[in-house]
Amino acid sequence: MRIRHIKPSDRGGFTLVELMVVLAIVAILMGLAVPAARMFVQGDQERGARELYTLLRAARVYAATYRINTAVAYEVRSDVLDTFYGAQAVQVLRGAMMVYELPTERQAYAGYYVPVPGWGDFRPFPTGYCVLLQGAPEGFDAPPGSAPGSFSTNNVEPATLGLTSIRVLNDSVEIEGTANQHLWQIPPGRDQYTYYPAHRFDQTGKLIPPTGDTSKERYRIFFAPMPDRPQPERLTSLGDANPEDPLVLKAWIEGTLPNAFTMVGVSIEIYRSTGRVEMGKL
Repeated sequence: MRIRHIKPSDRGGFTLVELMVVLAIVAILMGLAVPAARMFVQGDQERGARELYTLLRAARVYAATYRINTAVAYEVRSDVLDTFYGAQAVQVLRGAMMVYELPTERQAYAGYYVPVPGWGDFRPFPTGYCVLLQGAPEGFDAPPGSAPGSFSTNNVEPATLGLTSIRVLNDSVEIEGTANQHLWQIPPGRDQYTYYPAHRFDQTGKLIPPTGDTSKERYRIFFAPMPDRPQPERLTSLGDANPEDPLVLKAWIEGTLPNAFTMVGVSIEIYRSTGRVEMGKL
C-alpha cells in the first residue's frame, strides 16, 4: 500500500467542509455570548431595582416604627442626552438616600430632613441605570407614559411618579440632647440645605402624595437603562421593527405603531393609602 504524504504546499487553504464547520462553531459561540451578556446586564438592572425597592420598604417601616415622616430622597443628574427624543437633554434620578423629617420640637429646623442614623450620603445606582423622570409604560408594549419631566426646587414632574420636593440639610447636626438648643431658633441659611425630589411616608407608613392630592391611589416609577444608551439596549423588538430607525421609533412613541417594542426596565409601584411597595417587570 502506498501512502501519499500531503505537503503544505499541496493545500492552499481550508476545504469547504472545514469552513462550514468553523462557521457553525462561530455561530454557536455568538449565540451563547449574546444571552450571557444580556444576563449580565439584566443582573445589574435587577439588583439596582431590588435595592431601591428594599429602600422604599425600609423607609415606610422606619416611618411607622418611629412615628416620624421619612423619605427616600433622590440625587438628580441633569443634561443626559435621551436617544428616544433626538438627543434632547433630560434629567434622571441616579442615586438614593433615606432621610427623616425634623419634628416641631426643633423649632426653626422643623420640616427639614436629615439622613437616618448610619446613612451618610447618596448611594448611586449601578452604572448605566437610573430612575427615569417620566411616566412609566402602561403596558408590556407601551411607550413611556409621558415625555421626559423635570425637577425644580418646588416641583417635580410628572406627578404620576409620586415625588415631592424636600429640603435636606447639607451638614450633620446634633439632634439629641440640649447642648445645641440655641441652634434651633435660627432658620438654616440657603447654603445650608438642598432641595431633592423624594418619596415621603407619613407616621403611619402611608405615602404622602404630591400637593396633598388624595385622588390617585397608585404611583409608578421605572428603573431602566440610562437615556443616553443606544436604543437596542433600551428596547426589545417584538417583531421586525428596527429600534434604530428614527421614524419607527417616533411612531411607536406617539402610539401609532403598537406592538413594536417593549421597554427594558423594572416597574416599582407605591400605593398611597397603605404605602405598600411592589416590584414587577413589564
